[in-house]
Amino acid sequence: MLQRLTRPLENKTSPVTAVNGTEQGDDMEVTATVEVVTPELAADWLARPSRNRPMHEDTVHRYASAMQRGDWSLTGEGIKFDPRGRLVDGQHRLAAVVEGGESIRSLVVRGVEATAFDDMDSGRKRQMADVLRMHGYSSSHALAAAVLLIITYDWYGDFVTSRPGRVFPTRKQQLDILGQHPAIEESVRRAGRSGIRTLVASRAVPAALHYIVASVDADDAEAFFTLLESGENLQRGHPVYALRKRLIDNASSRTKLSANDIAALIAKAWNAYRSGREIVQLKWSPGGANPEPFPVIH
Repeated sequence: MLQRLTRPLENKTSPVTAVNGTEQGDDMEVTATVEVVTPELAADWLARPSRNRPMHEDTVHRYASAMQRGDWSLTGEGIKFDPRGRLVDGQHRLAAVVEGGESIRSLVVRGVEATAFDDMDSGRKRQMADVLRMHGYSSSHALAAAVLLIITYDWYGDFVTSRPGRVFPTRKQQLDILGQHPAIEESVRRAGRSGIRTLVASRAVPAALHYIVASVDADDAEAFFTLLESGENLQRGHPVYALRKRLIDNASSRTKLSANDIAALIAKAWNAYRSGREIVQLKWSPGGANPEPFPVIH
């Protein structure tokens, strides 16, 4: 159950600034206020004529979920209207307010020329790796990707980070996970060793798997990844031998396995290693008439 906002929002506006400007030879006043946007108000604004891009339902659902959890913050990003009162920016946020049924506080800018739509969102979007770097984390790209995979496995039981209907974790949720589980950073460092990087180009998948299996048994996880890294004294039938063979073949193949495929293979090898089972040929078949579910790591 998604948590509701802990405090009700008062329905009032708070003036922030007003800027007078001149565009295309016409005097125009641009005003910006912080306002409480209720579901009713959002629905009214959305019903007005507008000049907007097509609605992206997954984005609306993701925003709505964040609002319901209370993870939505007041930022400088505003809901914008042109001088005629037509919405030019903010439709996904307004649709999320309607879907989630939660009021939010937002900057509302009025008097923006409609032609400004052509220049909106043209800058480089701040990525989670940028946020982590600003918070002082190292290896921020690998760390951001690993955290996303760990959350995806926790929520959905696999490593598919983008699928219709799935909620994408907010930056706050990802930062909270890192704060609560600092061992993820060590898993990223562990996955960065050269022997692992030779087998899997991206650190994110082995880092996420290392953290997950270490949560099951730290000693077995270290032994498993040491064998995976070195390949020493492994014989045919050993799960790590079979895993290394698949990963080495994949590294030289023109058709690469997906992150989810690689994660499933590592998970199957880990489960066999833990139970003492031999594997001659490591396979995972997610498609076809009888698709194999993603392995439950134990």
